Amino acid sequence: MAPVSYLLDGRQTVGLCVRPLGQVLESISLFAADGSGDIYDVITSPWEVYQPTFTPDGKEILFGSEEGGLVSAVWAMRLDGSHKRRLTAAAIEAGGTDVSPDERHVVFYSQQNTPRPTQIFVMNIDDGRVTQLTRGPSVSLDPSYSPDGTKIAFQSGKSLEESGNLFTMNTDGSHRKEIANHLVKPENCFIGNCLTPDWGTKPLE
Repeated sequence: MAPVSYLLDGRQTVGLCVRPLGQVLESISLFAADGSGDIYDVITSPWEVYQPTFTPDGKEILFGSEEGGLVSAVWAMRLDGSHKRRLTAAAIEAGGTDVSPDERHVVFYSQQNTPRPTQIFVMNIDDGRVTQLTRGPSVSLDPSYSPDGTKIAFQSGKSLEESGNLFTMNTDGSHRKEIANHLVKPENCFIGNCLTPDWGTKPLE
C-alpha cells in the first residue's frame, strides 16, 4: 500500500491509503488503524490515484488522479465516495495536496504543463484562484501545512531524484528556511524511500 494518512474521529484512528486491486484497478480505502474491521474501498478506479489526505474536519478526502487521461489533477470527495469533483484545471497538473487548517486553501505541487521544474502553488477553495509560492531552478514537492496554518513544510532539491532537502516557508511563500539537507540518497527514492514531509496534526489537549 502507498503512504497512509490518519484521522482521529473521536472513537478510533482511521487510516486512508491507496491499494492495488488486481492489475488494472486501484482503490482509495479506509481502515481502522488498530486492524479491526474490514477495509472499506471508498472508490475504485482504472486511473492512477495517489496521495489521498483528509480535510481537517474529517468530512472529505482530497487526492491526485489521472482520471480522464489528465497528467494529474486534484479531486475531492466525501468519505463515502459521493460528491466527487475536480478542483484544479487540467493544465495545472497538480498533485501532493494538503488542506489548510481553516479549510480555505489547498496547497500542491505542479509543473503547470511546462518543462520547468516542479514548484509549489496554493489555491483558494472558494474562487479557484491559484498563486505560485516557490520559484527558481530547484524542484519543490510535497507541501504540508503546520497545525496552526502559518507555515508550510516541503522538500526541495536539484531534481526529482535529489529532492532530499527539507524546508519551511510562510504560507505566502516568504521566509523560506532550510531545516535539513541530504536526507535521502537519490537512488533510494526509486525503491520507495523518498522524503515526504508531513507536519502532522495539532496535539490533543
